[in-house]
Parts: sequence; structure tokens; C-alpha cells
Amino acid sequence: EMFANFNDVYWKYGRIAIQKFRENPSEKSLQYGHDITFEEFLRYVVYHFENSNEIEPYWTSIMDVCHPCNIDYDIIGHMETFDVDSKYALCTSGIANMMELFSGFETDIKKKNIRRMTLEAYERKHALESVFTHEEFLTRHIWNICMHEYMITPINIENISINATALESSALLEQHSSFDFSNKRISQTQSKGPYKEIPNDLLQKLTKLYVSDYEMFGYKRKDEN
Repeated sequence: EMFANFNDVYWKYGRIAIQKFRENPSEKSLQYGHDITFEEFLRYVVYHFENSNEIEPYWTSIMDVCHPCNIDYDIIGHMETFDVDSKYALCTSGIANMMELFSGFETDIKKKNIRRMTLEAYERKHALESVFTHEEFLTRHIWNICMHEYMITPINIENISINATALESSALLEQHSSFDFSNKRISQTQSKGPYKEIPNDLLQKLTKLYVSDYEMFGYKRKDEN
């Protein structure tokens, strides 16, 4: 989320990572941390584990957060198979009819979330003029919406005027919403794609840090591929 969000709470990690791991960073990147790359973020995660005793909830091991050895879970699901796992959980719990309730509210839910995210983004637009151009702002905002799967295919940002209000922009974006609860699933290609550009030594370090999670969820470790 930190790669598309306008929340500078996330950007503080970008400032640290860029300062430590980017060669010849721009003053703008050092000041805001808004353009942190995926590799820089992963390097910061490794650095944090190796050099800090502070617990960071955003990337703490699931094993340490959920304590599966102490809690007898009935179901352990995966984001890659969210739709199948959620249906199984509802059926196992005897409330399979909840899926029908969700499908009835899909349209309202997706549009309300797009509107909320757009209003929140536009509240910060003026303050971010020194960081993003109008086109960069819209591109990042639409990317954020797509990342949450409220919109599958990004629209042409040229359709949104630079003078458009938050509500006008939201109304246009809502027309292109396509969130479907029953099909909310991340493919293996999508989930593995960003890692293809990550250096092998960094992947090895991450594997060691999260080895318990790999084993718990049945993922292949880097040294097993």
C-alpha cells in the first residue's frame, strides 16, 4: 500500500530507505520518500530486522503475530485463493448465505470506497503539489484504487480535468468500478511478478527472515525453486 498511498506515515519508511540504499537520490526523494522502489523497501525490511529491536507490525512475521503454535486454528487461508477460502470458511461455519448478502451490496460498497478514497486524496492534493503533477497525482490515485481491486482497468487520466472537484472525479471513477467480492483473488503471476527483478542475495535474506511463514503457508522457499 505504501507505494500508491498519499499517506506520509508510509513515506517515512521511504525517506529512510532512499537515504540508505539509493545512489545519488534527488533532494525531492530524500525530503518526501514518495518514490521508494520495491527493492529499496525490501532492503529496508532486512535492515530493520538486522539492526533494530523495535517491533514493526507492518512486516512482522505472521508466525509472531498470529501464534499458530498456541492457537488451534480451524482454517488458514491464502490471499491467492481468497474467494475459495472465504466460501469454505462461510460454509464450514454454517453461514454460506452470507455470500449472497455480499453480492447484493457489491455495487454500493465499491462506489462508496472509491468516493471515500478520492475525497481523502483530494484533501491532500494541494499540499502535494510540490511532489506530484496533476497527471502523477491521478495516476497514483487510480493505481491505489486498482490495487484494492475496486477498479480492474485504469481509465485514461486525460478524461479528468485538472479543475475537476473531488466529487466530479469520483463520479467518473465510480462509473469504471468493477469490484467483485466473489472473485477477489491475486494470481500467482501477479504475486510473484515484482520479485523477478529482486537480486538473489536479497531474496535469500528475506527467505531466512520469514522461513516460519513459508513453512506455515506451504510456500516454496527461494532455495527450493
